[in-house]
Amino acid sequence: MTNYRRTEATTALIRAGYPVSAGATWKQIESGTDWLNAGAVVLIPGSSGNVSLSELAAGASGTWHWRTWTRSQAVQRVWVLQLVARPAEFGVSCDIVAGSAASYTVPVSDGYALASIVTYTEPLAAQSAALTDLTLTLTAHGGHVKLLSVTCYEQTRATLAASANDHGIDPTSMFPGARIYAGNYPTIIGSVTGAAKALAAADARRVGLFQWSVPTTNPAQRNGAYQVITGLAQPALAR
Repeated sequence: MTNYRRTEATTALIRAGYPVSAGATWKQIESGTDWLNAGAVVLIPGSSGNVSLSELAAGASGTWHWRTWTRSQAVQRVWVLQLVARPAEFGVSCDIVAGSAASYTVPVSDGYALASIVTYTEPLAAQSAALTDLTLTLTAHGGHVKLLSVTCYEQTRATLAASANDHGIDPTSMFPGARIYAGNYPTIIGSVTGAAKALAAADARRVGLFQWSVPTTNPAQRNGAYQVITGLAQPALAR
């Protein structure tokens, strides 16, 4: 489903005894719900990664791990990396591999003032909403490479399908005069029932305010008590 945008239903028109106005209410709900399901979601907010892998020597590789929840609508992840080589080291490059994506080689500039900004797209083999171990592997060539920052987000979808993964609503079912029906969800996602179910399935959460990387897939398991898994305290500022 396309042509969606952020909208807000005219709640003043939704009252007991009022007529159903598809153009002013349900059409807005359809467009807003599709916007929620299609929008980009940040999985890894801007982070410096794992300090134990702060710098890679020439020929060395390092793998970063992040544990986060993915969304079923995602078909691509976008990684934004900031890489830098040591001052006066020239001809340095870095191989980048995210998840199961193909390796991508980029040149790396020397000195913090010339840090390289790399945007890397990871296509996903399948759509899935699950607790996932995101991985990023870097290999340095020709000199030292340091990962200064990393951000990862799920790419915005231009089109949503009527499926259990996408929850895209048929916009033609929401126009004034269209019949109200209950389709076989999610094969048919339309009308009032389809919009209500797609809205209930909308995943517009914010994954987290901060992230950190760890050197293993499962960094901490402990029953019966909380366990500190960051080297320094994470203060929460009062509002």
